[in-house]
Amino acid sequence: MTSDRPVRHRSTFRIAVILPVILLLLVGFGFGEEYLRNREIEDQIAQMQAENAKLDADRLASLKLIDTLSSSYYVESEARQSGMGKDGEQLIIVQDGSGNADAAVPVVSHDDIPNPLRWFDYFFDHDAFIALQNV
Repeated sequence: MTSDRPVRHRSTFRIAVILPVILLLLVGFGFGEEYLRNREIEDQIAQMQAENAKLDADRLASLKLIDTLSSSYYVESEARQSGMGKDGEQLIIVQDGSGNADAAVPVVSHDDIPNPLRWFDYFFDHDAFIALQNV
């Protein structure tokens, strides 16, 4: 009878050692999984913060461009480059001497010629009528 008793004691000892080790492993895996999940979330937060900083920089650049384009100085300079002036100003357009003489010839469209003159050109000066067709 004494031989049965040490066997029970060994199985109880094994259970007392193995059960806490299994629980420790389960808790360790749980903590490890949470650590990896937190690390992934922190990486995503850092990535989103970098993207947010880039978008803020783009927004500031866009606002600066809008500010520049809507300023009266920019609008006036663009209007002057287009040949427009302020009310009451007289514009003088100076052309340099290197320009082509054909560039100074005004362009006449087909609708600028009166209808009777077009009929006259059609019947009597057909070359002039053809030249007007190309305009």
